[in-house]
Amino acid sequence: MLMAMEQPPVSAASARRPDERGSSLVEFALVVTLLFTLLLGVVVFGILLSKRQVLTQAVAEGARAAVPYQYTVATTSKATNPAKVQVNKSLQAMSRVCDDGSTHCTFVVYPCAGSLSDAPTGAGDCLQVSVRLDVNGSKALVPNVTFLSAFLPSTMSSTFTSTLANPT
Repeated sequence: MLMAMEQPPVSAASARRPDERGSSLVEFALVVTLLFTLLLGVVVFGILLSKRQVLTQAVAEGARAAVPYQYTVATTSKATNPAKVQVNKSLQAMSRVCDDGSTHCTFVVYPCAGSLSDAPTGAGDCLQVSVRLDVNGSKALVPNVTFLSAFLPSTMSSTFTSTLANPT
């Protein structure tokens, strides 16, 4: 009785046709490119989310900083100036300050029961602090990645309102 000799297993590389050589390298390059793009997108959006948190915190701290200051209807700057100082301190983490060309800040004192266009009454007034940052430009918040920039917002903004103490 003749024993059948087993053939050694054929490797995947040697089983390929000659015109398929290098196809795994092309597939690897396509997959790695896609995965790298996704990873880069996650990193950029993570940085943007971190900057958004700094912006939100800066606006809230600025609005709260003005609460204890006494002001008059004619001198609302006694309330808005401390708010601006605090916002600028908080924005230093992003190398930004109010009204530097890429950062726009507004500080509005108005009656809490009224609208922003109403003049302050001197009692029960609110302070609204708003900050808008340009994401791209001379002071970009995130690295400039051309294919991801289409998905990024051009500006970020945050607003916070606090009730001011009664003036003297």
